[in-house]
Amino acid sequence: HYSSLQDEVCIDGYYLRLLLENNCDSLIKNPFHFFNDLYHRFLLTTKVELRCLCLQAMTVVYSQYYEQIGPFSDAKYIVAMLEKTNDRQERDRIVLFISKLVLVKENAKQIIDGNGIGVMVDMLTLAHLHTSRLVNARLGKILKND
Repeated sequence: HYSSLQDEVCIDGYYLRLLLENNCDSLIKNPFHFFNDLYHRFLLTTKVELRCLCLQAMTVVYSQYYEQIGPFSDAKYIVAMLEKTNDRQERDRIVLFISKLVLVKENAKQIIDGNGIGVMVDMLTLAHLHTSRLVNARLGKILKND
């Protein structure tokens, strides 16, 4: 037992923070099982931080192992979650996850059938309101010229 790992989220023997820091460079023994465990934890938790961590891990794992994992049967449900979420970080993580889900043709069809394009277009019209994505270099350049 390591006290430094006591507060770390561990799923299927993998510490998520460490896994994400290494961008899943370590070989995952059973990506299908691990991905499903991540999704299960994502669905069961009510803590937004843990949901976002699971989404981030699901995105990385799916992008690297989508051929072994195969189609994701809840792609339509993920679109519905995107439409209903009020948390910006969770919304952004869901969008990134969807960007990896479309690597599989069956998922892309589910996303389209679930009004994914409509949801994304609606979100796109609000993108200019997202102030936290200002480019600091541009802002610095403007201040420097004043």
